[in-house]
Amino acid sequence: MEITGKEDQLVQDKQQVIRNRIRDTEYCKMVVELVDIPIVRSSKKRKIFLVIIMNKENPNSTAILLFNKNAQLEACHPITQHFGLKLVGETQFDIYFSSNTPQMYKFQALDASSLWTCISCLTQLSKQLSNIDESLITDTSDKKEEPHIEDNFEWLASYQQMIQQENLTSPASPSVASPKGIRFSKARSNYSVRDLWIKAQMKEKSDEFTDLENMNIVCATYNVNMKYPTNADPSLSLWLQRDILDADIYMITLQEVDMSANAMLREVTEAKTNWDAFLRDEFPTEKYSMTSKQLVGLYVAVFVHKKHEPHLTNRLWGVQKVGALGIVGNKGGLIYRFDIHNSSFCLIGAHMAPHKSNVERRNQNYHSIIQRSDQYGDFPLAILKHDYVFWVGDLNYRVDVDYETAIDALKQQNYDSLLKHDQLMNEMKARRAFHAFQEGAITFPCTYKYDCGTSNYDTSEKKRIPAWTDRILYRKGSHVSQQNYDAYQSYLFSDHKPVSSLLTVNVEVIQKEKYLALRKQLDTILNKLEAEMLPEIKLSATELTFSNVQFDQEQEQEIKIKNTGQIVCEYSFIPKVNENMQISKNWIVYEPHAGILIPGETATIRIRVDVKEDSARMLTLKDDNLDDILVLHLKNGRDHFVSVQGNFIPTVFGLPINYLVGLSRSIRSEVKEKKHDLEVVYEKLPKELWHLVDTLYRRGVKEPRIFRSEGNMEECLQIRNLLDEGKSLDSYEGSMVSVAETLLRFVECFEEPVVPRKNFQACIDAAELGTEAVIETVSNFDEPAHFNCFHYLMAFGREVLVHSEENENNIDELSVTFAKILMRKPNDEYFTHEERSQSVLFVRIFLSSSLDWSKYSSLRDVEFK
Repeated sequence: MEITGKEDQLVQDKQQVIRNRIRDTEYCKMVVELVDIPIVRSSKKRKIFLVIIMNKENPNSTAILLFNKNAQLEACHPITQHFGLKLVGETQFDIYFSSNTPQMYKFQALDASSLWTCISCLTQLSKQLSNIDESLITDTSDKKEEPHIEDNFEWLASYQQMIQQENLTSPASPSVASPKGIRFSKARSNYSVRDLWIKAQMKEKSDEFTDLENMNIVCATYNVNMKYPTNADPSLSLWLQRDILDADIYMITLQEVDMSANAMLREVTEAKTNWDAFLRDEFPTEKYSMTSKQLVGLYVAVFVHKKHEPHLTNRLWGVQKVGALGIVGNKGGLIYRFDIHNSSFCLIGAHMAPHKSNVERRNQNYHSIIQRSDQYGDFPLAILKHDYVFWVGDLNYRVDVDYETAIDALKQQNYDSLLKHDQLMNEMKARRAFHAFQEGAITFPCTYKYDCGTSNYDTSEKKRIPAWTDRILYRKGSHVSQQNYDAYQSYLFSDHKPVSSLLTVNVEVIQKEKYLALRKQLDTILNKLEAEMLPEIKLSATELTFSNVQFDQEQEQEIKIKNTGQIVCEYSFIPKVNENMQISKNWIVYEPHAGILIPGETATIRIRVDVKEDSARMLTLKDDNLDDILVLHLKNGRDHFVSVQGNFIPTVFGLPINYLVGLSRSIRSEVKEKKHDLEVVYEKLPKELWHLVDTLYRRGVKEPRIFRSEGNMEECLQIRNLLDEGKSLDSYEGSMVSVAETLLRFVECFEEPVVPRKNFQACIDAAELGTEAVIETVSNFDEPAHFNCFHYLMAFGREVLVHSEENENNIDELSVTFAKILMRKPNDEYFTHEERSQSVLFVRIFLSSSLDWSKYSSLRDVEFK
C-alpha cells in the first residue's frame, strides 16, 4: 500500500501539522501513518497517525498520542510498565495498556519502512521500561508502598485537555446510543464508556449550553444529460441563487455528468474536473471552501463559507451504489456529512431507478442507500439521526397520468391536478419511502422531459410523460424554513430543467462556560453513584432462537437490558476465552457493543443474524452451525451469557463450482442431518447456472435494462428458493431483471471464482496480447467445470449483446459487469486501476461478436446451445 505523489504530500503536511501541535516542553520522537484495525468485527479500518513524545525534563517519561486523519487528537496513553507490544504478522502489530482500564490497539503498517520505524522505536522504549521497573523494586520485607510511575505524567494533562477541547467543538462525536439516536461509530472508539455516556447526555441537554444561529443553505439539482452549459444558457449563478445572497452552504448535485463505459469502470472521470472548474468560477476561493465527489454519472459539490471553517468538523464522504447487484454505480447516492458547531448535517445527492413502472425499485433504492450507509459506513451517526438531512437529486418518480392529460394540465398551469398522481408524494403518504422527509410546495412546471435546446416537452415518438423527477427534500422535525423552491426554464442544454431551493436552518452554537458546568455536573453524578455498590442488571431474554435463517436474509431480535442496581452500570460484549479475541461468530451482529446505564434506565441491544456467502458455505456443508454464546460483561460485576441458536436452510450460493456440478438432487435434500460427502465431478455445469441462463435466454434476453438495473429483493429470494429446491424457474412470473441480478449474485458467490485465482495474473497479462493469447490462457484452466462455466457465460453474454437495442446493454458496460463477478485476485486483494482495466479488456475479447468462434472450438465435454 504505497503512497505517492499528491497523496504523499498531503500525508507529510498532516504530519507537520501534528508536530506543530506538540508543546515546546516535549520532544516528538516519531510521527507515522498507520491503519487502525478495529477489534469489533463489524467495524471498518481507518487511517491514523501514531505519535511518540518524550518530556524534556524527564526523558524516561514518554507517551503515545493517536491523531485521526484530520490531525485531531483522539487518545493519549502514558508508556508505563503496563505497556506491551506484539508483532502478529508481516505488517501488523498490537500494542496494549493493561492498567486499570485495559486497552488494546491493532495496527497495520503501510509499508516495511514504517513498520521497522514503529517496531524499533517501541521495542527500545520497552527495554528502557524494563530497566526502570527493576530500579523501582524494593525489599518486600519492608512492605513499602509500590512507587506510582504514573505520577511522572502530570505533563500529559495538557494533551488530555486538548482531547476534551476538540470534543468540545463537536460534542456529538464520537457517540453512543441515546434517545436522539447518537450511536457508537463503527470505527472503534478510543474513549471510555463513561465518557461516551456523558457525551450522549450532553447532546440530549444541548439546549442548556447552546444558542441558535441562523444559517442559509442552497440545495440545487440538475440532470445535465452528459452536456455542458452553452453560450445560449444563462450563468449558473441564476440557478444557484448567487445573485440573491452569499449563502453559508451550497449543496449542488448533478446527474448524468458521464454515462460512458469508461465512467462505469473508473467511476471518476474528466467530467468531475470540468464541473469542478465550472462551479469554482461561481464561488470566490477566498470566500468559499469546496469539496466534491463523483460516482459514474452522479456528481456532488459542497461549498461552505470560510468563516465557518474553524467550527467545521467530522467531514466524511459516503458512496452507495444501487445499480445491478450493488456493484454498478450508474445509480446510487453520494453522501456528505459534517458538523458545524454543535449541529450535524447530512447531504445526500441521488440518482435513482428510471422508468414510470419502477416505483418499487425507486423505493428500494431509498431504503438501500440508508441501510447500507448505516450498517457499513463510517459515519458517527445514522443518516436520519443527523440534525439536518437534505435529499436532493433526480429521484425519477413520475406522474401516473397519460401524456395528453399531463400536457393539457401543464398548459393551464393546473399543477395540483397532476400532483395528486405524483408517485413520490403518494409513496410518502403511504409510508413506503421518504416518509421521514418533507417537501415544500411545488409551484413550477414539470422538470422532465424536454426536447434538448427548447422548453418543449418530449415530442419524439416515445412522448415521455412530463414529471417532477428532480426534487429537494429535507427531514421532518428539523428546524428548516424553506424560503423558495423553483425550477429554471431558461436553461436549455439538457432534457431536464434545473431546480434549487433556499432554506434556513438553526445551528446550535456552544457557550463554553455553560458546557463545562454541565459536564462537571454529570461527572459529579456519576462519581457519587459509582462509589456506592456493585452493578446489577436484568435481561429480558438470555436465549434467542432464529428460525429458518436464509442466505442474505438477515433476522433481528432485541434484548432489553435494565439497570436494577443502585449505581451506574457499564456493560460490554467481550471475547470468550481461547477464541482469538472473537466476540461472536461471523454471522452474528450485535449493537451497541457497549454502553452505560444509570439506575432504573433501560436500553435495547439488537442481535442480528446475517449469513453471507463464506458463512453460508460452512453452514450448508455442516462445517459449523448457527449456535453461539455471547458474553455480556459488567464492569466490576459478574458476566451474563446470551445463547443464540437457530437453524440454517441450505443453499447453493457460496458453494464451489465443482461441488455444485456433483449435486444429483437439490441442495436441501442432499444436505440434511450431517455433512454429505458428495462426489466431485469436473465436467459440465452447475444445473442452477443452467436454469438461470436458460430462463433469461428464453424469456429475458430482450428485457430492458437486464444487468443494468437492480432486481426486486422479494423476487430474488423467490428465485433463490427455487434453485435451492432443485426446481426450474418455469413457475416464476416476476421480472427478468431480478433473474439477471440473481445470476450475477450466484456467480459472484462461488468459493473459487470462475476464472481461478491462480490464473488471474496470466489472464490479465494475456489481455494485452490479444485474442490468441487469451484463448490459450483460458484453455489452460485446470478445472473443466470452470472452463465450461466461463465459455457458457461468455456465449450467453454475446447473445445478450445481439439484442442490445431491446435490452439497452452495450459491450463496454457488460464487460465491466462480468469482469467484476468472474475474476478475483489471490487473497481477494483490491484491484489496481490497471488490473481492473485489463480484466475488463480480457472479458471484452470474449464478448466481441467479431471473434471467429469456429476457429476456437474449445468446449471440452459438450457444446452448449
